[in-house]
Order: sequence, then structure tokens, then C-alpha cells
Amino acid sequence: MQNDRRPLACSEGKNPPRKGCRVGGILPLLILPFFVVFASARAAPSLTRVSTERPGWSLGFGLLSYGLPYKDVTRWTRFVPLVNAQGGGFYVHGLNAGYWFYRRHEFRVSVVLAPELLHISARFGPFARGLHERLATLLGGLRASFVRPLYAVHLSALTDLLARSQGQVLRLSAGPRWHGAGWRLSARVGADWESANQIAYYFGVPTDQSSVSLPSYDPGSAVNTDATLVIARKFWALGAHFEAVGSVEEIWYGASVRESPLVARSTALSGLIGLMFRFR
Repeated sequence: MQNDRRPLACSEGKNPPRKGCRVGGILPLLILPFFVVFASARAAPSLTRVSTERPGWSLGFGLLSYGLPYKDVTRWTRFVPLVNAQGGGFYVHGLNAGYWFYRRHEFRVSVVLAPELLHISARFGPFARGLHERLATLLGGLRASFVRPLYAVHLSALTDLLARSQGQVLRLSAGPRWHGAGWRLSARVGADWESANQIAYYFGVPTDQSSVSLPSYDPGSAVNTDATLVIARKFWALGAHFEAVGSVEEIWYGASVRESPLVARSTALSGLIGLMFRFR
């Protein structure tokens, strides 16, 4: 029986900045990643867990190779903006932005925005041609962090602000970090609980979009796990203000995703290399 969900129609660092620390032009930096993201939402999958967080502010670009679990398409590659800025409570780390409204010692709470760029379009191959387009969306909510010099723990509760999937995500991550001699290293393991609406939007097949080769599928919620390694080093060849960044991420999808007729792989490996210029 067809469910009653909305039809699938067309359409993480150092201690926080000192009080009084300012970053010039913070609003343009807050807007930039999301302008780039949603101006090309039909052609950019997600790697939002990669964070460029560090003190000061930096701007750069990276080449993203993102692994996809869908049939007929295994990878998507594109250039993405890399932004790091924080001051006065505001921050932009990679493609995530927010505002710390509570900070006490190592503990902080912020409102956060994070893009979900996973999507399906007819260009993905034959399996997608009978499906309604699944669009990228913007997740928003609260993020609680406990940050120590050698490790950090983050918990986020997010919802779909654009009501495309009408889904929710709970995201928990933890891992060590180290910096010295021009290097920055961080590793993270995490788990995401995604609601049934979120999974259905990106991996479900409603009855009116099903076919002999693509049976209807009404998934429940899922828990996806992941591991990420980020390495950065000063790029002395160009000057002391430049930094090269690299990241590798593996995602292991939960049963509700793996059992989808849209999916051909249970894991996805992604990578990013980039260059950033640190202004201060």
C-alpha cells in the first residue's frame, strides 16, 4: 500500500574565539558556501562531514570525489568551496555554518546549518528515469560539542528546513586530533540516525513510480556509520599562509538503505584534496 508521506516530487577545532574577537565580513563568508551549494544543487553530492575547522579564517577550494551507493552511478567529482571563519560566536567550517549561543569551558552549544546534497536525477542512469527528482536540501538544528586539545565529541539534532524530505537526523561523532610542526591531523568515527522520511526520500520507491525492474519500496529509519581522516599541512612552496588539506571518508549504510532497489553498494568511499589561504 502506498504510504501517506509527502510525494517524492520535483522538485567540528580549537577553543572558541576570545570574547570580542571579530572577523571582518563574516556575513558574506556565512552566505558563500550555501550560495555555491544551492546554485548547483542538482549537480553536487554531499561530503558535509569534512570540516576545515581551525582558529582564524581561511578561504580556498577543493576537488571532491564522492562515492555514491546508487545503481548506474558510483562516483561524482566536482570542485567545492572550502571556508573557515569564526568570530563573535559565528562560525563557518567547510560547508557547515552556525552560531555558538552557549559556551562554558570545553562545552558549547550552537545552532547549525548543514547541507544535505544527496540527490537523484535522470542523468544518473536508466534506474532513475522513472523516478521523480530527489533534490538536495538544507538541514538545521542544534549541535552540542565537548572539545579538548586532543579530542572532540559532537552531537547534532537536525531537521529538513526546506521540507523536501521532511526528515530528521541525529548525528554523533568523536575522535582524536593533533597539531604541530606545521601539521594538523584529525580522525573521527560517527553514526547517523536518519528518520524514515529522510531514508524514503532518497532511497524509497513509491508505488506510482515503481516498475517491473524497480519494485516499490517503503523503508524505515536507518543508522549509517562512518569514519573520517583529515590531514592538513602548511604548503611552504607557496608561502606560510597556504595550507594543503586532504580527507578520506568511508560510510557504511544501514539495512534500510542497503535493501533499497535503488542501491547497488553497501558502502561508499569519498575523498577530498584542497588548498586554503589563511588570512589570520
